[in-house]
Amino acid sequence: MIKQNSKGKSRGFTIVELLIVIVVIGILAAIVIVAYQGVTNRAKFSQKHNDIKTIQKLILSYHATYGNYPPLPAGGFTYQRSVGDSFIPGLVPEFTSKLPSITDGPTASGNNNTYAYSSDSTGSTYTLIRLYQPSVPSSEWSLVPDNLKVFGTYTDRWGVRS
Repeated sequence: MIKQNSKGKSRGFTIVELLIVIVVIGILAAIVIVAYQGVTNRAKFSQKHNDIKTIQKLILSYHATYGNYPPLPAGGFTYQRSVGDSFIPGLVPEFTSKLPSITDGPTASGNNNTYAYSSDSTGSTYTLIRLYQPSVPSSEWSLVPDNLKVFGTYTDRWGVRS
């Protein structure tokens, strides 16, 4: 409602002016939300990248102590979500009290959205990956450096190997 003052001039905002303000606020809100999501995606990737580096250092400490990497007698992969800290045998409690773990995001089973470790029975080689099936979210995959894309065209995993 536009009021008129004693001189006959109207005061207040027209509907067009109010709509323009609402549109500008909406655009600014959209920009802030997109920027915030980008920051949180980078933060999540950084945490997983740092976790991989931390676990890799523990594996190398094991290697320096025993002369081999933690062996898996049956080969294959073990998954952090399935077996917890024992997914890399011999690291807990001798080298650390607890291994990093992925706790965010969906998981349909114990071998999805998790860290996975593989070694041969003698411990001469190892592979440590972040596994997310059917594929790592594109917001994360775009942040993975090429040297961590150790499986070529597979987009469901990235990590390190010996």
